[in-house]
Amino acid sequence: MTSNDIITLDQVGENYAYQKKLHLQKGSYMILGFCQPSFWSKGPGGWAQKDRIQRPDATLAREAILCAKTIFNIQGGEDDDFITKPTGQKLEIVPMISPGKVKVGNKFPVKVLYDGEPVKTINVEATFAGFSDKNYKAFQGRTDLKGRIDIIPLKSGYWVVKVKHVIEHSNKKRADEFVLVSTLTFKING
Repeated sequence: MTSNDIITLDQVGENYAYQKKLHLQKGSYMILGFCQPSFWSKGPGGWAQKDRIQRPDATLAREAILCAKTIFNIQGGEDDDFITKPTGQKLEIVPMISPGKVKVGNKFPVKVLYDGEPVKTINVEATFAGFSDKNYKAFQGRTDLKGRIDIIPLKSGYWVVKVKHVIEHSNKKRADEFVLVSTLTFKING
């Protein structure tokens, strides 16, 4: 297997459960995931997976897309440059260096892209596995005018970075807004 190989995982069980049994060699790996766009509306009785046309009594209607990326390094494979390249996700968090090179307390620069363009001043949240406060995050900040931010992981272990981008929907008959959420997960070594 080379760093340019693309492997499709097999669906097992629920529609969100995928896997593939592989023998992985030294190197960096990236897993990408996304949910097909879906409409959600809020009204009497709560949220339902319907657009405004299907639910005219809705007080809020959204179209949503979820994007996810996981990066992991095996046996020192931190130098694979594909980790720092955009993959084409609608909303994407792109590491500017491999997370395998980042040490606790050092900067981990990332950029946030929407349709391949930098997202200015978007809120970025990050936390690590085991962080106990659901109301706060271990890191929070906003991207600069080039869509960049330096995350500072203060603890080793698994981290998740999350961004949410909300824009006006182009078809007001179906939804008020278009909501995109993207996550990036990775491991920081001590």
